[in-house]
Amino acid sequence: MFSEIKSIFNAFLVIGVMFGGSGMLYRYLTGWSQLSTLYARRESVASISDGSYRWVSCKINLTPISVSIEIYPDGLWLKPGFPLSVFMPAILIPGSKIVMAKSKTGLFGRKTELQIAGFSGPFVICGNAGLAITDSINSLAQ
Repeated sequence: MFSEIKSIFNAFLVIGVMFGGSGMLYRYLTGWSQLSTLYARRESVASISDGSYRWVSCKINLTPISVSIEIYPDGLWLKPGFPLSVFMPAILIPGSKIVMAKSKTGLFGRKTELQIAGFSGPFVICGNAGLAITDSINSLAQ
């Protein structure tokens, strides 16, 4: 009886360490840890969204991730999907901190590349949502 309980406990412990370790590693590889220290969302956003996009494919530091994106008058809100949202909090990047947003069409579709103040890596938003985001971000920056 005791050995069965111990085995179940060990299984949950191994699963927890694997899940937590991989989540923390992904947070580091994408650069989300750097973004969350710079632009952590400390209060709730009380304004109305100018655009809402779910399951948007992004590449942050060349690591693919799927995020939810909301465009607000004061900035760009990003939140990764579950289960990554357990380890990676939502962030709000002020429009004034987005230095440049440019869109380009490549072999595999449209991409929008953002340059964010204080963030060293590339931040690419893939797909058609990137075009609308580019227009909104460029209007935020002005």
